[in-house]
Amino acid sequence: MSYGHAPKSFPMAKLTSKRAIRDSFDEEEASDDVDDEVFIRDGRNGYKMDKESGVKKPLMPLRRQKRLKNSMFASSATHEPRSRFKIFLAPCCYGVAALSILLGLMAFSVIIINYFSLPLSRIQLWFGKNSTPPGENILPCTMFSLTNVWYHSFPKLTSETAIRLNDVNHDGILDIILGYGTGTDGRNVPDFVCTLYFGRDPPCLGGIVALNGKNGEIVWQHWTRRPVFSIDCTADITKDGVNDCLVGGKGGLLHVINGHDGSLLWHLEDQLGHQKAEVVLDVYSAQYIADIDGDGVVDVIASHTVSDLSGNAVKGHLLVISGKFGHMLRMVEMPGGSESYYSPQLLVHPDGETVILIGTGGTASHSWGGLHAVPLRQLAGTDKVPFQTLITSDSRGLMSPPVLVDINHDGTEDIVISLFNSTVVALDGKTYKTLWNYTFTNSQTFSSPTPGFFNDDDVPDFLVKYQNGPDFPVYFYSEMNILDGKTGQPLLDHPVVDSVGSQMGGLSISVEGPGNDWFLYWTVNCAGHEGSQTPFSFAKGSDIVAQSQADVCRLRFNSSMVATQFAINQHVDAPGFLIYSTDKQESIEYNNSKESLHEARQYLASHPDFWSTYGAQEDGFKSSSGDAFQSEDTNQPGR
Repeated sequence: MSYGHAPKSFPMAKLTSKRAIRDSFDEEEASDDVDDEVFIRDGRNGYKMDKESGVKKPLMPLRRQKRLKNSMFASSATHEPRSRFKIFLAPCCYGVAALSILLGLMAFSVIIINYFSLPLSRIQLWFGKNSTPPGENILPCTMFSLTNVWYHSFPKLTSETAIRLNDVNHDGILDIILGYGTGTDGRNVPDFVCTLYFGRDPPCLGGIVALNGKNGEIVWQHWTRRPVFSIDCTADITKDGVNDCLVGGKGGLLHVINGHDGSLLWHLEDQLGHQKAEVVLDVYSAQYIADIDGDGVVDVIASHTVSDLSGNAVKGHLLVISGKFGHMLRMVEMPGGSESYYSPQLLVHPDGETVILIGTGGTASHSWGGLHAVPLRQLAGTDKVPFQTLITSDSRGLMSPPVLVDINHDGTEDIVISLFNSTVVALDGKTYKTLWNYTFTNSQTFSSPTPGFFNDDDVPDFLVKYQNGPDFPVYFYSEMNILDGKTGQPLLDHPVVDSVGSQMGGLSISVEGPGNDWFLYWTVNCAGHEGSQTPFSFAKGSDIVAQSQADVCRLRFNSSMVATQFAINQHVDAPGFLIYSTDKQESIEYNNSKESLHEARQYLASHPDFWSTYGAQEDGFKSSSGDAFQSEDTNQPGR
């Protein structure tokens, strides 16, 4: 039967084709619902075309979402808003993410910079900016690590001398030479004061001590009858391989001390005993010079001031003394008869000639002074000495020595002076012409400039300190600044101010690399009133000695006085890195404190024969000094 055989399936094929087309249309419509589609996968490449595999039907019908009657509008209503939302949301998300990352990096950078405190100059070095020649591109030091090596406290002693270094025990380590006083200074101090307070025979009012540089132990100690103000340990008088120390002080004190054992080599006082009793000779400072008298040993030059019993200065003189035996070779009156309170200095000219620089001036308001020069050879003869005056000041002249350093690169040291009254001056060492000057208004100073390389040029800069107030000893505050060695202008944006008016100068530490030096300086403040500039005045009738020794912090603010030492260079902000503070070292500074009144009473109680032993001085002591026992402040410990 023709019916029993299936005809060619063209209609079926046509139906299948339509179904395939419909399925293809459904797939396009359901492209957003691909998760609901399940197809037969065949072949290694995935879906096959109809012409390859015949009719392929879905394993299960598509799950279609409800749509609007008009399929065209349904597609537009469901797909287009979602696409617009994606287009708007994606850039916003990317922008917020980028902004968050940027803010995070900025915050991280601020934290790192604040923590490590890197200066801009160091960062510029990383990027090759402001490059320096090979060997000079050295990163600066911006902090210290501090450790106490040793300490040694001296109760009842005071010091106004600079520390000197001298290897006195041949161990290869520099030892410390320190001059001191005792605070018990005066012309007629009874001898038993030494026994009572120091447990020794006179003298006991001053001295010099050598401390072992390795551990701080005393190597030797030499006592003097007056406080020591200056020390020079640069010459070996005894030729034993250890430099001997030239010591100057009040009341004509001028000693040469054996550097090896502290014994006395010679002293000047006895040679001047022929002077009138009412005149007191004060040798404030001295230093070694080349041999003048031809005995093969260096000689000594010293400044001194003659005073009457009232303490009023009369005249200043320049002394030339034999270094070998201590004989006076010559005494020359200072220019204008002015006082002189610091050591003469030596300046060598290009032709090899040595010039002596001498400063004159005084604390009296009417004092005249200045800086003067005289060739060393002129002091060897007997002719009148031709002083050349380099600079003068009607406001007390010079109270501290200048700094000798070449700032104009001509091969000769120049002269940088801090005049007592307000002005710092730089003079050419060859011509003595002024290079620059800078004035601190209404101020005074007792300290010398401190040289060091603060900025990046090759000219030394100078730390200076001036006190501000009406007049010595009344100072409301002091200020520290650093002056450019080229121009004399301040390098700090603002001076460092302390509220007491400390009179100490600074020190410098030479560090490899241009502009990397450190300056060390002291400040003194009243606790809780740091940097105060409030004016004050003392009670009427108080004398200058009482004013100079007054505890101004207790009187002004009922607070304590705190001394601090800072280190500063151009890579750290002022005031700098804290090195030392007395309020943090009380356990060291007061570990051997004693109350003088209590100690005196204990001694008298344990020595009933005291007055019989010192009976010749009893009346004088009771009338002049004895009252001090009853008026002494028992709350002030000796240190």
